Amino acid sequence: MSEARTRINRRAFLKRTAMGTAAAGVMPVIGPLPHPQQEAQSFLDAISKDRRMIVHNWRPGVAETPLELLREHPITPKDLLFVRNNQILNGALSMQPLPLEGWTVEMIGLVKYPRVIKGEDLADFGQIEVEMVLQCSGNGRAHYAQSIRTRGTQWHNGGLGNVRWKGVPLKSLIEDLKLEIGQAARFIAAEGKDSPSAPEAADFEHSLPLEDVLENAILALEMNGEPIPAIHGGPVRLIVPGYYGTMNVKWLTRLRFEGQETTNYNHIPRYRTFKKPIVPGTSPPITRDNTSPTWRQRIN
Repeated sequence: MSEARTRINRRAFLKRTAMGTAAAGVMPVIGPLPHPQQEAQSFLDAISKDRRMIVHNWRPGVAETPLELLREHPITPKDLLFVRNNQILNGALSMQPLPLEGWTVEMIGLVKYPRVIKGEDLADFGQIEVEMVLQCSGNGRAHYAQSIRTRGTQWHNGGLGNVRWKGVPLKSLIEDLKLEIGQAARFIAAEGKDSPSAPEAADFEHSLPLEDVLENAILALEMNGEPIPAIHGGPVRLIVPGYYGTMNVKWLTRLRFEGQETTNYNHIPRYRTFKKPIVPGTSPPITRDNTSPTWRQRIN
């Protein structure tokens, strides 16, 4: 984003856009103006990110990696990894890690022996490393604007990265803690320590199918060989390889074993996709029956 571009005021920007698109025979798609370069760079500096990243929102924090930078690294460095927050945790807009000491993860619900495990104790369990693509479920949304502008962050291609995580396999942790999951349990609802953006807003959580989570999930403590930076969900993050980033819940503090998916607003109607195509620009009612959760990543 050049300095000249940031100096264009809104009226001039709209006028130029209208003239250019009228000449092309199409109607302009009007959206939020680019963030002023100085403010965007201040945000990137505050979270120790590369200044070439694209800032979509600096509170709660959304930044995209230009595709050409992703291509330079088989494993995405932390200063280039995209940022997507739904809520804010005090002290988490930082590349510095939060301490494991004093952190807890509660495991409750349809289990015979509920447990609260300390963060520092998690580090004593056997750990594995997994390499996976972490991707926002809205990655590529800006391309829809060629037809109809859709709501949400206007990602191009850089809402993803390839990351190595290290942590405790959830299945072995459950076995070691002797939770004894009830037969009626079919889902795990994950909650983080972050708080809603407004008093009336629903707290952020997601449900995931128990079978997949037990097979693949880890309680991650490290990212790319070091403690997970606070902005990327440390000190403990739920990691489920193959699932969209939103399901890899940051700042993990509670896992609930349940028989049904959560009815939380952030799980439904948010983060759902229609099972059948809809007319672009329309907003049909979102129900559990006509949509699916954005769980497993799909090929773009």
